[in-house]
Amino acid sequence: MVYMADDTTVPLPWQDNLNAMEAAAQGPGTSIIALIDLAGFGDSMLLKVQPDTNASQDEIVSTPIDDDRAVIPATGEVNMASSDTLSAFLEFSVDTFPADRFVLVLWGHGSGWRGLCPDGVDFLTLPEIRTSLSYAASHLGRSLDLVVIDACAEATMEMLYEIRGYADYFVAAETNIPNQGLPYKEILDGLADDVSQSPEDLGTIIVDEYISWAAQTSPYSATMALFDLSGFEQVGAYLEQLSAQGVRFDPLFHSRTNSALTGAEQYETEWYADLGDVLDRLQESDIPYEMKLLAIRTALSYKDMVTHFGKYSHPYPADDVWVNRSTGAAIYMPSAAPGDVEYGLLSISGSFWDEFSRTARADAQDLETEQGPTVSHVNTDADAELEAIQIDWPTSYEDLSVWTFRQEVGGFAYIDRATGAGQTITIPYSPEYAGTLVLSTSAGNSGAAESYATVTTTVPGVARIHVELGPEDQLEDPMYDVRVTTTRTQKTIEDVGHDFTITLDVPEEAAVGEAISVELLERGSGDVLATWSAIVPANNSATTMLVASAQYPAEPSEGVLLLFSLLPGALVLAFALMLWKGRAENG
Repeated sequence: MVYMADDTTVPLPWQDNLNAMEAAAQGPGTSIIALIDLAGFGDSMLLKVQPDTNASQDEIVSTPIDDDRAVIPATGEVNMASSDTLSAFLEFSVDTFPADRFVLVLWGHGSGWRGLCPDGVDFLTLPEIRTSLSYAASHLGRSLDLVVIDACAEATMEMLYEIRGYADYFVAAETNIPNQGLPYKEILDGLADDVSQSPEDLGTIIVDEYISWAAQTSPYSATMALFDLSGFEQVGAYLEQLSAQGVRFDPLFHSRTNSALTGAEQYETEWYADLGDVLDRLQESDIPYEMKLLAIRTALSYKDMVTHFGKYSHPYPADDVWVNRSTGAAIYMPSAAPGDVEYGLLSISGSFWDEFSRTARADAQDLETEQGPTVSHVNTDADAELEAIQIDWPTSYEDLSVWTFRQEVGGFAYIDRATGAGQTITIPYSPEYAGTLVLSTSAGNSGAAESYATVTTTVPGVARIHVELGPEDQLEDPMYDVRVTTTRTQKTIEDVGHDFTITLDVPEEAAVGEAISVELLERGSGDVLATWSAIVPANNSATTMLVASAQYPAEPSEGVLLLFSLLPGALVLAFALMLWKGRAENG
């Protein structure tokens, strides 16, 4: 279903594109329906594309469709910038040409979040597209399989917010598309090769054919991405959380967030930046750890949503636009200027993104942070067990926040978040807190942070690694010594049997996430029979290791199987690594 809007003062080569569709092969059961509106009045056309065996022929051979005024009124003129026209076209198409899969192509000029498919000076706005797709999904009883935009700069978060829930997949470019548009013959030939292919496969063909064409013939850089919209809700949720934290911390970190946003790769329209680059620059900035964490989470879910992406960065682009850091989707950074007021009509304005952008773009200076809190460990019954961690600020605030991270090999693992009001937050002790902790603390009033500080503290704990030697009936004398080597200590466990546990004090003897060496020694002689590595687990949990003879290897029931080649005649080790909360949440 190709929606071709060419009633504009800057016409596009609609005939060339339609001829390319006619020149393509059509697989069995495929229908290509085009609604075309040209500059002038009374010249709207509804056509069923017919194959043209004369590829050099410019004449349009496609068949006009009698829609009985369901789409084109008696005047012969439609307004392509109206959601009513798009809705009528979709309803007529799915009713008249039933199919297993439906693809909508929006063709014309594009202007980012302000709209596309102009008719005169009017644009089809993003909320109007949402209205039409919602109507079509309701009429069809399900979402469209694929929405493709053959218009400039429409692979945007603003667009994704509007069409989520109404399309399964989406293909568009975050940069400009040359007037020639998409290579329709090559795309449709790819569809004809396998008409039963998935919408994801067809979207991949569109991306690859367009980038291949652009690299060979276009004087511009090019991008195009395929999005799996089933992953949007996670992206949107993380972006909203990140934006909310950006608003909260702007008074103290304004210069750093401003630099991250303004430094990101932008395209022809000012303040349109690649989302992935924005997130990368936020991660690299000296901002609160919680903002870094949320930028990472947003980036990971966003990259999962971008199912396929292609780009071509022209060495000498005619428009001076390079795409070296592009990742698939752009996002506009609205300001408080009158020209951006209508941004508030978009679905994305339901998040905190527009507020975050306005504050980050504003002309402001960083405020000096107020004094941070002190941290103490609570043990009310005077036993050896820690009961709580207490964080105390010198003055009272409307909102307090503590994000807890554990320092591990290679970085920090997020543990938990606690909020409150007043002067104190108390975090009940849990075994998962064992290790060297970094507390990212903030306090503020009226939604704005006035104090930020990171505090490091140590919580003692125990990591256990359970080991089973076996099969037991293959071991004549299952009594060994075990030598454990960490970066901080070396210890020997004597006379272990078939089933035993290695216990390490955290963080004194080993850090969570650290790779340690474990050697199985022959009792008496001290000869090394096997050597393997293990990862120190968190949460006071046990990582199970199964040591078996090479003749009868053990099969772990879960986890990641790792096999190590040892000395001839020695043992083969298989062990399961259990993931813990912090790592699992961080992906």
